[in-house]
Amino acid sequence: MKDREKMHAWMYRILHNCWMEHLRRARPTTDLEQVPVETGGSLEGKLEQQQLAARVRQAVGRLPLGQREVVTLVDLEEFRYAEVAEILDIPIGMVMSRLNRARKTLRTELLHLQTPVVREETILRRVK
Repeated sequence: MKDREKMHAWMYRILHNCWMEHLRRARPTTDLEQVPVETGGSLEGKLEQQQLAARVRQAVGRLPLGQREVVTLVDLEEFRYAEVAEILDIPIGMVMSRLNRARKTLRTELLHLQTPVVREETILRRVK
């Protein structure tokens, strides 16, 4: 009886994997290089946005494959962690770990791209 139950679960797992593979292949994908950057405003602003997008694409491209896959699926394709774990056939904890490491790496690489905030210095005078 137990062998039959194991076979039943095994067959459902195979069916599930086949279905997930079908869904993955059927989902339309877009290459990061082909995503248009939409900005309103001046030509100069559009150029800056395109340069920023190119730098972000390069930074994502430099990530290790596992981290790049997770970042792409979670942040760009908007899959949930559990879905990413199923797609990549890894534990959900590994999805969270890879995503955390990838985001930290991207944050440090892209931090210098932020425009510095110009603050006016407040001068205090002593009044008697």
